[in-house]
This record gives sequence, C-alpha cells and structure tokens, in this order.
Amino acid sequence: MLLDGLWRDVAVIVAEKCVDPATKRPLTAALVERGMKEVHYSVNPKRSAKQQALDVIRMLREKGSIPIERAQMRLRIAVDGLAALDTPVAALLEEISPLILSKEHEEQGPPFILVC
Repeated sequence: MLLDGLWRDVAVIVAEKCVDPATKRPLTAALVERGMKEVHYSVNPKRSAKQQALDVIRMLREKGSIPIERAQMRLRIAVDGLAALDTPVAALLEEISPLILSKEHEEQGPPFILVC
C-alpha cells in the first residue's frame, strides 16, 4: 500500500514538471505511470518521491518510451512608475536577456511589463 502511494506520488510529480515536446501540453499522471512500467521502474521506499521523479524523468528521456521534456517557467516582470524609463531597468533587461528563451508579451509604458 505504501509503495502504491509512493508510485503515484512520483508519477504526479513527473506530470507536474514535464510536458509533451511536440504539443507543449502537460502530461497526465496515467501516461507517466505507463511510461514508468515500460522502463521497468521500481520505487525505493527509502528515497523521497521528488528524488525518484528526477530519476524517472531521466530514464524516460533516455529510453524514449514516451516523449517528455521539462516544462519551462513562465515569468512576469513588472516595474511600476517612472523607474521603467531609468537606466537600471534597461541594465536589468540586458542582464537577464541571455536567460530568456522566448518573450510572450512586452509593454513599455508605466508600468513596464515583460512576460517571458
């Protein structure tokens, strides 16, 4: 019973952290459980579900049983007032731009808003 709960917990964590690379849609826990069975993964009661979820992600990517990719974080940056026109905001954007994979939305007027 304890192992069944841990099995589901691992599958749920993997489903929360990953997406289908083709559609960018979230995976279901049932799909992840099926992939875990295909790669013959067995849970270890002495390790946390989160640690085992990272192992499962690596195994599913290596064995290719289901298409899986880590989900990217969506970040909203808002700078209120006249500070949006000052140099520090421009310097901040210049500094973080190498970390941004894609910009979804940007508004220049106060408040300055960037969704990436």
